[in-house]
Amino acid sequence: MTRHIYNFKTTTVDYSDMIQDAEKLREKSNYIDALKVYKKAIMKLEKDDETDLLADCYMGAADSARMTGRYRASQSYYEKAVEIASEFKDESLVADARVGMGLSLRGQGFWEEAITQFERAESFYKSKNDREGIAFSYWAKGGALRLKGDVSSCINSFSKSLELYISLKDNSSIGYCFCGLGGVLRVKGEYRRSLQLYSKANETFTQNHDTFGQAYSYCGMGNALRMMDDLDKSKQHLKKALSIYNKIGDIVSSAYTHWGLGMIYTLNRKYSLARRYYDNAMNYFVKTGDIRGKAYVNLGIGQIEYLNADNSAEAKKCFRKALRISEKFGFAIEGSHALRLSGITEGKEVDCYKDLGIKNLSTVIPVNIP
Repeated sequence: MTRHIYNFKTTTVDYSDMIQDAEKLREKSNYIDALKVYKKAIMKLEKDDETDLLADCYMGAADSARMTGRYRASQSYYEKAVEIASEFKDESLVADARVGMGLSLRGQGFWEEAITQFERAESFYKSKNDREGIAFSYWAKGGALRLKGDVSSCINSFSKSLELYISLKDNSSIGYCFCGLGGVLRVKGEYRRSLQLYSKANETFTQNHDTFGQAYSYCGMGNALRMMDDLDKSKQHLKKALSIYNKIGDIVSSAYTHWGLGMIYTLNRKYSLARRYYDNAMNYFVKTGDIRGKAYVNLGIGQIEYLNADNSAEAKKCFRKALRISEKFGFAIEGSHALRLSGITEGKEVDCYKDLGIKNLSTVIPVNIP
């Protein structure tokens, strides 16, 4: 999901074809090729000293890089967009770039820094009564609050975003709000409602030919079905999502899809397949620098160690790793999962979900983690 409205219609004939090509590729979720074209356009614009168009091009490059997990590159592009937009006193673009920077930080697990960026942008949008900007900042902040583990505030933020997008009649963004709410409701334990929201989002994305949105909602539907113990249907939806993510080169989302499939095979006691998917997920998490993802992989691998080889020592080691990551970066939900699993290996039940306001999970491994 991207908020920024690009001003490329003002471009001269020399640049119009190149920039329009990049935009078309980005709109079709072909982010890898879009990024290549944006980079060519940036080089040409810099060479010809067409500074007034550069900020928008950097935003396009930043958004494309972010969507494929190139978070460090996207940060650099957003910073350039802020620098140029500040020179031209384009405060709206500066605010949009701050949200983009926040999304890149969020993607790496740095939820606190991300919220700071979102709230700075939100303050500007409110000063200008920019309802679309306010809605976008609420949506972005909702995802960061989920990483924090603040379920109530997360639901509130997504709900406020949804209300604004409904008033704006922005169907695509309504779909992304449904996905955000679907995700946090799954974490909370409301699996059927989560499935309903992801299904509604999927209908919208299919009508709008939003390729990324379709994959995102298929993944959400698959995970909701997994939590409802419909593992066959869950697998079908996750594999649909994975197929699309592979086509568009999105290793960010496909990492979590691989993890979800790993969890299905853990529940099915197919440990070698589970390990393969967890390893794939870890490779992608390392590439993108997603810290939280590494905690999830340790939660999964620890369970198959405990089940497959009855290797309690290795399982405990994995759960301790997940707990260390969660405590260091403030991931309350993932930390609670690590505590629950560690407790099981030690023969004691740890009450770690009540304060978070989420459903109590199983006290027997394998634990189906939402």
